[in-house]
Amino acid sequence: MALLGGSGRYLRRTTNLPASLQAVTLCGWAKWSNANYDALALVGGTVGIALSNSSSAVLTFSGDGVGSGTFTSPSAGQWFFWAMVGRPSSHIAYVLRLGSDASFQTVDLGATSSTTPTDVYLLDSSGGDYWENGSVACAKVWAASLTAAELYQEMWSVRPRRLANLNCWSPLMADYKDYSGNGYDWTLTGSPAYADGPPVGWGAAPYIIGNPAAGRVIGPGTIWPTVTM
Repeated sequence: MALLGGSGRYLRRTTNLPASLQAVTLCGWAKWSNANYDALALVGGTVGIALSNSSSAVLTFSGDGVGSGTFTSPSAGQWFFWAMVGRPSSHIAYVLRLGSDASFQTVDLGATSSTTPTDVYLLDSSGGDYWENGSVACAKVWAASLTAAELYQEMWSVRPRRLANLNCWSPLMADYKDYSGNGYDWTLTGSPAYADGPPVGWGAAPYIIGNPAAGRVIGPGTIWPTVTM
């Protein structure tokens, strides 16, 4: 399941946020319903970072005072994984469109500020002015800068794979609570509405099908084939 956006419906957090834009990660899945969409998420403060869209072809990653960059936009109805990562030397965004991208599209906006975030939005960017016409699911926030390899792990798991520095985890399947154990729930403006979510597993170890190469370490979930010749 996923939480639907719409005019006047968005999520916001203003307390217990990561301490600095130089050590923060937000990620999740989203889907635009049609071409009338705008901001998806933002970390507020003197310097904010956001994903938004102003046309059917371009998805924009922008930061106040640090410029902007663009991705090839997901099509209406196409699920995509997104992540925004703040590091001391850069603000980086990652996008992978399900069925279209073999690897992450990335945009690096360069040096970041040590600003303390004041707001985190989902389905909006400024309290009702730029709402998303679509859905969002599997939202996660860390007080840390995740690597691309870690984001690949998080992309295919509703449940967080990295627990260190986890600030908030909200599947957004039937409510907007934080299930990280921190109790940092989102505040919802508007009435909640839900729809089918992305094709993502809860978090079980991936299956490996076939005979492994010599010396390969095989983890949980392995399927060993039986072949009769």
